[in-house]
Amino acid sequence: GIVSISGMILVKAGKARMLATTMPQRNPDFPDVPTLAESGLPGFDLANTYILYVPAQTPANIVAALNREIAQVVSAPDLKEKFAADGAIAPPPYTPEQLRKNFVADYARWEGVIKRTGIKPEAD
Repeated sequence: GIVSISGMILVKAGKARMLATTMPQRNPDFPDVPTLAESGLPGFDLANTYILYVPAQTPANIVAALNREIAQVVSAPDLKEKFAADGAIAPPPYTPEQLRKNFVADYARWEGVIKRTGIKPEAD
């Protein structure tokens, strides 16, 4: 199955084996583990993305200031070390426009998957 960072606890304890990474590139901490694309599923790219949203009316200077602060935080060496301890890669700082472009592309990609496969939401 596909596991999140929490699955790394099992990998590090020797209770699970990592078969592939869902990222577009290999994890530098596990250079011998191929990507899913390298394993025969080209175009498969699945990564966690965390986005801070603000109201649409937020002034551009406030958005820019928040973006600068967030970029500084995600670029901090201690945060990168914390991510690496869990087998993850700290995200690069994105501009609001890059995030918007990535979001739109991901939305379209997964909308296509849902339509092609006929996935339907289930109620509990």
